[in-house]
Amino acid sequence: MKPNWFMVFLSLGMSALAGYGLYSMNVDNDNVWLITIMGGITIYSALVGVSGFRFERDGHSVNIRLMSSLFLVAFIADNLVFSIVGLYVAPYIVLTGLLLFVYAGAVYKMINTKV
Repeated sequence: MKPNWFMVFLSLGMSALAGYGLYSMNVDNDNVWLITIMGGITIYSALVGVSGFRFERDGHSVNIRLMSSLFLVAFIADNLVFSIVGLYVAPYIVLTGLLLFVYAGAVYKMINTKV
């Protein structure tokens, strides 16, 4: 597994812009920083999985990129739904945290699979 540093920093910039977008959608909310930071972290983690690393086995690369793409869409949808409907703190933290942990666990298992 080798990082592509340009894509890692590009993903950081894109997630910062996405976090700013979430901030501007929720500027009148009391918990605006929660969705800004959590949205940026979740979108960054999925973006890095999509383009930030190169794996030794082509099968790993395809599987991890596909799963990261699916979770990227899920993270964006999750953040947009909570931004549009209204931020309820407990459900937002639980749902987003579970998505992030499932994603991280699945990527960890895929990386450590010896097939």
